[in-house]
Amino acid sequence: MGLKYWDEKSGEFKEIALPYLKGDKGDKGDKGDKGDKGETSLITPEQFGCIGDGVSDDSVGLTQAIQYATDNGKVLLLQQMYAHFGVTLTCGLLSTNNGGFKYLGNGVGHTIPSHQVFKGIRFESSGSDEILVHVTAPTGVILDGCTIENSGGDGVVIKSSTNMFTICNGTQIRMCARHGVFSSDLKRATITDSHILGCAGYGVHLVGYNHGIIISNNQIFGNEQGGIYIEGEYEGMPYPQKYTGTYTRSQHCVITNNHIDHNQNDNDKTSKSYGIYIAHSQRANISNNLIRASRTYGMYCERVEYGTFSFNVFWKCGVNSMYVTESCSGCILIGNTFGNGTTEKLVMESTSSHLILDRYH
Repeated sequence: MGLKYWDEKSGEFKEIALPYLKGDKGDKGDKGDKGDKGETSLITPEQFGCIGDGVSDDSVGLTQAIQYATDNGKVLLLQQMYAHFGVTLTCGLLSTNNGGFKYLGNGVGHTIPSHQVFKGIRFESSGSDEILVHVTAPTGVILDGCTIENSGGDGVVIKSSTNMFTICNGTQIRMCARHGVFSSDLKRATITDSHILGCAGYGVHLVGYNHGIIISNNQIFGNEQGGIYIEGEYEGMPYPQKYTGTYTRSQHCVITNNHIDHNQNDNDKTSKSYGIYIAHSQRANISNNLIRASRTYGMYCERVEYGTFSFNVFWKCGVNSMYVTESCSGCILIGNTFGNGTTEKLVMESTSSHLILDRYH
């Protein structure tokens, strides 16, 4: 069964025919010895008809190129920004040189099937200022077992108000010049069983009205500003956050069973870092996490209402294991363990109210 793509005119999936690529020096194709010796391990989307301006629909050509690279052990070199619409991808290795991959969910004149899967794809870059994976699809995109590495900007940027987004099954996001994952107003998203490490910003950075987020069973390690940052909207938020005129807290975020370790900048001993930073949020559940070796705070909570913080283990967090500040109310703190190396284990400011505190060490 061959690879298929969605054809807008006919309203059905059609078979994709893969072209033969000649070698660099050979002129006899696959029949001549010189042609075989002249073949290169690199191919480009342009060889399959892609435009690479980030706007034109390169879906068919890019899918052909990916399939050819997978079947023939080639490396697909992305030198520009390629727009891709509504096709499931399975691939071995992509490499970028000042380029990237842009998945567009609502292109002009395109009907986009939901629930797109990006499976086993490796996104690399030369470290230039770029977004390696830019998801603007309206719903149901999955990064399954992918690698996003060495971005000059954020590793994954998810469009505002994207719904039902998933990162799972051993996906690795690492060595990005800003955040591993960045989004605003994200809804019903899951980040699970993945590795986010070595980024200059936060491992996961979410702002605005984030609703129904689950972050679980991840290794979040060595990100310089911190592990996880979730902040609801408030008046006067700096760019790129944006105050829309309504006070919208993040709601129903679950952070559980993560190993959040050594999220700090080793080269700047004065910089702040956080294992988990959560602010302007309601009904968060943060439980069963191991939070270790954050320079400033293991967990910093500001203006959190009706949150549950239970059975977390804090170890060697510089200033405070857990800091509860400024108008946190109606929260439950139960069964948390505060270990060695912390100046103050648990600090609760006087402006916090109606807190339930039980069984901590």
